Amino acid sequence: SSVETIEFPREVAGFLIGKKGAHVRAVSKRTNVRIDSRDEGKKRVFTVKPNRKSDKEAVSEAMGIMKEAARAYQDVLNGTTTATSNDGVDEIVIQGIKFGYTQQNRTQGSRRRGGQGNNNTGFRNDSRNGAGYNNSNGRGSNG
Repeated sequence: SSVETIEFPREVAGFLIGKKGAHVRAVSKRTNVRIDSRDEGKKRVFTVKPNRKSDKEAVSEAMGIMKEAARAYQDVLNGTTTATSNDGVDEIVIQGIKFGYTQQNRTQGSRRRGGQGNNNTGFRNDSRNGAGYNNSNGRGSNG
C-alpha cells in the first residue's frame, strides 16, 4: 500500500504541524497527499496517504520534506545550526515550503511550557477574559 506512517517527538511534531496546521497543510497541498497525525504521549504519529490512488511518489515526496524539515529543526534545537530570520520570525525553508517558528529561549530553567505569563512562547493561550483558565499548559485550572 502507499500509506506510510512516521513518528516524531512532540516538540518536532509541533513544528511540523505549524501554527493552526499551516505547515502540514502546505506539505499536503504541494505533494497532493493527506496527512493526519495522532498524539501518542511523548511522540506524535503522522500518517501520509495519497489523494490519487497508489501515488507512491507523492507519499515519498511528502515524507522526504517532513524528515528534512524535522532534521533541520532538530539541528536548530541542538544549537548546531541557525535558521534564517525574516522580520524576527525564524524559518526553515524546505523545497520552497516555509516552516516558521518562534525560537524558544532555553537558557534559563526547565524546558516546560507556560512559565511566568510569558505569552510569546509560540503556544496559544486561550484565555477568554481571564476567567480562571489562564495557565498555558493546556490543563485548565481549579479555580
